[in-house]
Amino acid sequence: HGELPLVAKVEFCGPKVGPEKTAAIQQADLVFLTSRWEVFGYAAAEALSLGVPVLVSDRVPLAELVGAHECGWVCAPGAESIAATISEILMVDRAELAARGQRGHDAVLREFDADRVAEKLLAEYAAVIAGSPAR
Repeated sequence: HGELPLVAKVEFCGPKVGPEKTAAIQQADLVFLTSRWEVFGYAAAEALSLGVPVLVSDRVPLAELVGAHECGWVCAPGAESIAATISEILMVDRAELAARGQRGHDAVLREFDADRVAEKLLAEYAAVIAGSPAR
């Protein structure tokens, strides 16, 4: 292949909010959320909505979406798994990163559309009222 397509550079930039946060995410090649526990994974959802692929642990609820839509990478939350996945990512070219980011953007818009979320909530409430889970 010659030169590696990506250079390993991690920047810890501290807390960001509003437009400054959005700009920081948009400038990133990849957003990490390799937590051992997450309720939802808002940081990953924000990144995907902006077309930035993610690396999430399999403990992040969005891991299923990331895997199903190939809009990033999923790993176990341990150091060895994260390091192995980063090594894999570093071999990916920028076109693949962009494609994964676009798939993530499309998936988030589709899955978290207000009407779709409302339909899911109504189905859950109807199931609770009926006495059985909707799943």
